[in-house]
Amino acid sequence: FEKELQKRPPSYENLFDLLTKLKPLLQRDKEFLIYWKRAFFMLWKEWISNTEKDFPESLLKNLLSLVQKGKKKKPLFSLEEKERLFSLWDSRLQILCKQGKVQQALQEGKQLSMLMGSSLWEKRTQELVQEHRLLKKLDALMAAKKYPLFSQILKREMKKHFLSPTLWDYYIQKKNHYLQKLKGYRKKRERQKEREVIQILRDISPFSWEKKIYQNWLSQLENE
Repeated sequence: FEKELQKRPPSYENLFDLLTKLKPLLQRDKEFLIYWKRAFFMLWKEWISNTEKDFPESLLKNLLSLVQKGKKKKPLFSLEEKERLFSLWDSRLQILCKQGKVQQALQEGKQLSMLMGSSLWEKRTQELVQEHRLLKKLDALMAAKKYPLFSQILKREMKKHFLSPTLWDYYIQKKNHYLQKLKGYRKKRERQKEREVIQILRDISPFSWEKKIYQNWLSQLENE
């Protein structure tokens, strides 16, 4: 096994070939499972980093047969191994959504839920796909300058998914963008542009307390 890994670089195709070769040996000696898992984790990392690659259908069938046999005795992957696989895959899933490969993400989530015998993979995919669609909708509202509607939808979604870091990060990113612009206009003393940016900040904010702060800034500008 070590010679095989040294002989050829652990590319996607070579690892897949190695896993296929190791499969018949697993039926003869369960100790080969250690090597098989090592090659599998290397292949998984290789797959995670390349969103152009689909997870091979033949490997999924190969894995499923191992999982089904394992259920009768001992599961193929331990809970710790599943968590490690899930954590690695989650980063791939986010990249797929950002690239707009929503159908590919949904298909992978479904396949992996079947493979791992847990609905968690499919649920996580659906969550991220919904978030991706929501962010696209919010971006379209920003582009169309429909700021009050943007604020209304963001506020509603933040209430529904209070602990979602994606929505908080998204809003903070937008807010920081305009605060940076505001800083530049204040430095140049461009009052009209400063006023326009504060109005946008006020209109996009999903928080009433924050809206009041921006309204105070506008009042101070008027007084000046």
